[in-house]
Amino acid sequence: MVDSLTNYNYIGIKAPRIWEDNYASLTIGRKLLESKYLHKLIREQGGAYGSSVGLDSEGMLFMSSYRDPNLEKTYQNFFKGVQSLLNDEFSNEELIGAMLRHFSSMDNVWRKDQIGTLKFYSLIEEDDY
Repeated sequence: MVDSLTNYNYIGIKAPRIWEDNYASLTIGRKLLESKYLHKLIREQGGAYGSSVGLDSEGMLFMSSYRDPNLEKTYQNFFKGVQSLLNDEFSNEELIGAMLRHFSSMDNVWRKDQIGTLKFYSLIEEDDY
């Protein structure tokens, strides 16, 4: 690690794959981790320009921050965030909010430019829409 004025931090952690138990729960947990934990600690308190949490179908949970003035503290917060998920340290209201954010992201209306980009990159036939 090289400490500098700002850092781009990234970590990946093995997680359940899409067909394994707990993957669905972790999709909600990802939203909790991002909005209720990491955003507060890394962005608001830590001064980074931003942070994100992602989960892919192949079993990788990843967390990142950018233009982050903290290096070691950010990685500590990444691990504290995961521990907070494992320890169920969120209220029912926070859980419901995370569920709403997750499900609303699945129910987006697609703009024409988004459909065009998707078709271009994946070569999906027009009849599939």
